[in-house]
Amino acid sequence: MANGIFDSKNGKVIFVCINKSYEKLSKGIKIKGRESPYDCVRKYWPIKDVEKANEADFILGVCHKEIVAVCKMDERGWRKISEDSQLMNGFKNDAEIIECPSLLSRYAFSGEIVDDSPYLGMEIPIEYGFNQSRTVTYNY
Repeated sequence: MANGIFDSKNGKVIFVCINKSYEKLSKGIKIKGRESPYDCVRKYWPIKDVEKANEADFILGVCHKEIVAVCKMDERGWRKISEDSQLMNGFKNDAEIIECPSLLSRYAFSGEIVDDSPYLGMEIPIEYGFNQSRTVTYNY
């Protein structure tokens, strides 16, 4: 049950659809590389405009139109996994990478989870253009 309707007039956010990974996590199904909501939100995204994506104040993990995780990127921003040795080393044993090596051409960020965010539990209204088949959506 959602705790209100999302409205972000004071900041830039990116919505990422984490339905599959978050549902498994919440059922106690472990997937190497997706051990936490933070892991579900931060990696393997097809970012088309990195400069634009790096302007985001927060990245919001959304499961069935409800915000279930809020993350703040560090100053390094979004990085292509195959071009960042730190990310590459950290992800090379993830089950998803082993199963689908093409994910290395996608993007990830480092940062932190924001447990006390007022966005948690809010529903994404239709006017933000969030669509569960579009994995990454901006509010700006």
